[in-house]
Amino acid sequence: GGVEKPVRICQARNVKVIMDKGFPMHVDGEPWEQPACTIDIKLRNKALMLRRTADARGMSIVKMNDTLEWAFGNEIISSTQRDEIMAEAYRRAEKERVISMASQRSSSLGNLVGRHRRGRSGGSDGSGDFY
Repeated sequence: GGVEKPVRICQARNVKVIMDKGFPMHVDGEPWEQPACTIDIKLRNKALMLRRTADARGMSIVKMNDTLEWAFGNEIISSTQRDEIMAEAYRRAEKERVISMASQRSSSLGNLVGRHRRGRSGGSDGSGDFY
């Protein structure tokens, strides 16, 4: 149970959630007990999000989706098989992205600590300013 395995129900521009009982909420680090209510969620200020689309082996998620759609359209796989394979491909790509980001942060932190130990920002002017 819980949120460790979310399930995509649908995609919409407007969603209305009617809660008959109170429930725990947590937004921006602030938890509280929300009383019974109606929550209206509406699309606002649509923004373009950029994201790497290739997994660790260089196979494009977009090409993977196109291939699965072709297989489904030609009745080679079922819609359930298509959806489960795509979900697994996204999970693996996201896992690789998180590992890559953690590695980059670790490297950046090591550089920052090294500069701090040297007593300066690492700039060539020798000013000694850390910030």
